Amino acid sequence: MQPSDQANDRPTKRPTPDHAREEPERAPEAASISDQAAPDESLGSPVHEPEDRTMGDPQPSYEERSQDTRIGGGMFAQIEGSLSPMQTRPAQHVQSPILVASNEQSLAARSETQLRSPALTTHSLTSGGQCVSDAPHPSYAFPSPYYASPDALHGLPEKATHQAYTNLQEACLVKHFINKLAHAFETTDRDRHFSLVIPQRAMFCPVLLYAILTASARHLTRLHSTHSNRPVEFEGTPLPDLNENSAIEYHNICISYLMEVLNDPKKTINQDALIAATILRFHEQIDTPLTGWDPETYLSVLRGVIESQQNESFYSLRTIHGPPRDCDIYASNNASLAHSACLIALRQEIWSVLLYRRPFRLPLCPDNDYSNLDPAVDDYTWTNRILVWCADVCKFAFGGEGGIVEPSSRVERWKRLKVVQDRWDAVQPACFKPLYYRDADPSRGKYFPEEWHMNDCQVLALQHFELARILLAAYNPNLQRIGLGSSSSITTLEAQLRRSTMRLCGLALANLNDQPGMVTAAVGISMCGEYIRDAGEQSAIEGFLSTLEREHAWPTQTVRQALRDAWEATRRQSAAFSSPAG
Repeated sequence: MQPSDQANDRPTKRPTPDHAREEPERAPEAASISDQAAPDESLGSPVHEPEDRTMGDPQPSYEERSQDTRIGGGMFAQIEGSLSPMQTRPAQHVQSPILVASNEQSLAARSETQLRSPALTTHSLTSGGQCVSDAPHPSYAFPSPYYASPDALHGLPEKATHQAYTNLQEACLVKHFINKLAHAFETTDRDRHFSLVIPQRAMFCPVLLYAILTASARHLTRLHSTHSNRPVEFEGTPLPDLNENSAIEYHNICISYLMEVLNDPKKTINQDALIAATILRFHEQIDTPLTGWDPETYLSVLRGVIESQQNESFYSLRTIHGPPRDCDIYASNNASLAHSACLIALRQEIWSVLLYRRPFRLPLCPDNDYSNLDPAVDDYTWTNRILVWCADVCKFAFGGEGGIVEPSSRVERWKRLKVVQDRWDAVQPACFKPLYYRDADPSRGKYFPEEWHMNDCQVLALQHFELARILLAAYNPNLQRIGLGSSSSITTLEAQLRRSTMRLCGLALANLNDQPGMVTAAVGISMCGEYIRDAGEQSAIEGFLSTLEREHAWPTQTVRQALRDAWEATRRQSAAFSSPAG
């Protein structure tokens, strides 16, 4: 079907994922975002500048991946080039009847749906249908079960009846999102939009519903696969039709709706598309082992949506606290919901910049002033301030769209960012004082410091502070890397990297159920884990990564193996230096 034909061939009901079929042959597991190999050289190597280091599986160069990612006009048209090298699962075809309405409201059947990888293919991003004109805000008087879904942003679930919105499987997936995943998106959102608002909006917004179903199906099947070979269950309720293919099918439906919104240059991009992209980015992260590498497709989408607003002040210290939650959760323009989504996008961008050592791409406010921060704010505002500061440090270290900061101004820029760290170390806001603290005690098998805090928001703030501390130490323009005194400087640097890494893990383990805290610590391990020298600490690091995979379905096998290889290489090198010359 040609794109021009799709406006007149729109589904009356959303397609039903067909689970009763054979599973495709699964691709070999490969690296996820958190599975990136630890680097081979020291951050403080006298030979290599930190900017020269890469980690993880080979990624396309920044020039190759970024030249086509500015999104304008048809929202996906410009990112086609960044998707071409993607590894995907083999395309399959299933018989999945989809009801469509003609101009005379008659029903026809469309029987063939192509399954694609959860990582979007070039075809899937460029051949979607056109968006219909803006539909009026839906009436919430419950309509007929044959209610037609007019577009991606308005419509009831296909399984809706007069008694309930969804069937059992989809209800379990929505509940799994609320119970297990939503908090990961709203750690820095005091209004808890992902728990309290988005699931309710999803009952009337197809693109949101299928984003939720995609993420929950993928997470639940991965989590279940680490515990049992039995059929997937949700809190004791068996879901025999839920398998790995379910997430692919939900994902394909979701991106078809997302394309309706993003491919029309005349349609204002709204918060529902932004939220869907952040949820699909999570799905993309945990699905990376099945697709071979992390294409960061949805980060490109998020960047394009945010840049389309032409507002550089969003990621600004002045506005990062955000607006109050809108009382009308179904409002077509919900500023607090969009703000919540953009906070997630900022954190996702920081993680990817640190893992792939690439330039920072979101539009940070260029004149953030950290010299006079109002201390009389709550911990949520402080946390979001720290995220903005950490993003600024990432941009200093790895550059932005305009490249690396010029050497003439690099020292001054580093000093301005370092002042924030120095002031924080001298006087922290009272809300960040630990509830309980105990130093590590290797003699008792306690390799990580214990540090308890009141809530997960505080933990995330302190972890991102440590990530920024790592970068400021490693990218210190005054660090002596060669010549007399360089050995001492590098030794001091590596000791700082070890301390920060162990603190990241200690903070996370005190909040074991908090996925963002565990993943943030894993990002730090991927950056600095090779500098852990003690065998007991190395074993503790491996145990931490195993816990992350077991408890949160976040793949870590590749990074664990990379760390083992790096540690073994260091041991061989030390043995060679210590042995007498032959």
